[in-house]
Amino acid sequence: MRNEGDVRTWVREQLGDESFWVEAAAGGTVGMADCLWMMDGRLWPIELKYGNVEAGWWSGSLRPQQEKVGRRMMAGGVGTWILVGEDSDDVLWMMDIEVYFEAKLGGDKTKMCPVIGRSCMVQVVNERQ
Repeated sequence: MRNEGDVRTWVREQLGDESFWVEAAAGGTVGMADCLWMMDGRLWPIELKYGNVEAGWWSGSLRPQQEKVGRRMMAGGVGTWILVGEDSDDVLWMMDIEVYFEAKLGGDKTKMCPVIGRSCMVQVVNERQ
């Protein structure tokens, strides 16, 4: 993968009709996740990112508005995910947004999970529920 667009293409290929895409538009919520994934009767917001993952941790960060929306989702009990692509054709890294916020405060930075397809994504979500 070379950029966030490649991550989006990967997600479209893996999730197909289970995915709904959020596009920025006048009156839209700035910072909303890029994709909503329909699985097991729920919608899971997923923020897509591209960047370096070293020792199992993403070196990037969410924009302030994305963090604000993520915190609102957490407060409302909505599980939200971050999916990071890097210079690899088949492995992405996934984490619950709560893990992101915990790590920002100095917590464990080893909780990102490698995913190679939809089945891995399902496993990661089910383990965190």
